[in-house]
Amino acid sequence: MSDSAMIGIVTAMEAEIRPFVRGWRRVVRECGPRKYRFFENENAVVLAGGIGHAAGVRAAEAIVSCYAPDLLIATGLAGGLRPEWAPPKTMIAARVIDEETGREFETAHGHGTVVSSRTIAGAEKKRELAQRFSADIVDMEGSAVAEVAASHGIPFLAVKAISDELDFDLPPLQEYVDAEGRFQTVRFTLHAGLHPQWWPMIAALRRKTDAAARELAKVLKQVIEQHASAGSRNIENFVIPSGARNL
Repeated sequence: MSDSAMIGIVTAMEAEIRPFVRGWRRVVRECGPRKYRFFENENAVVLAGGIGHAAGVRAAEAIVSCYAPDLLIATGLAGGLRPEWAPPKTMIAARVIDEETGREFETAHGHGTVVSSRTIAGAEKKRELAQRFSADIVDMEGSAVAEVAASHGIPFLAVKAISDELDFDLPPLQEYVDAEGRFQTVRFTLHAGLHPQWWPMIAALRRKTDAAARELAKVLKQVIEQHASAGSRNIENFVIPSGARNL
């Protein structure tokens, strides 16, 4: 693969894009002061850069620095903020809002609105965001990638799959995310073993996230295929996959 990828894709965790990147090359590159593990194929590069806004900015900047893509995509799993947005529905969003700053970003193409939270949104947080913003779903890194894309003048898409509906609660996951945006799986697993009340939520979330990741992979593959044939200048002519439409 050349150092200039057609598409740069940012997500938080590898689990979100595992079905999508199955069979891709794994390459470690030094971008600035850090080394990153990228997934590459002939048309795109993917980086699971960590959870949260700061991690999303770092990951997007790393892809821009090392690959100079002509399209940036924020992808991964999201929570539903409306009853109709339930797992494993997918969205290619038209707009991304930063919860903290209120800044809004228009994407190159899509339908629906994502609000990017600075913390992992359980049921209470999702209800709060649903009241504060005219948004359909909530993610964490979308506005970070949009910010980087805007600063470099690169077209941007937000491609998301729903892993948890509006009223689905989550264990206290945020406290297991370290300062670098890494989820501390071992520490969480040990603590979860001491809280059997979490077990049904964890089992249900695993099923939902696995299904959402599979649906996300289908949509991302279609986006890449269309981009490869149409090019970034014709991105407005993309056909939104049937599973990724606003109701």
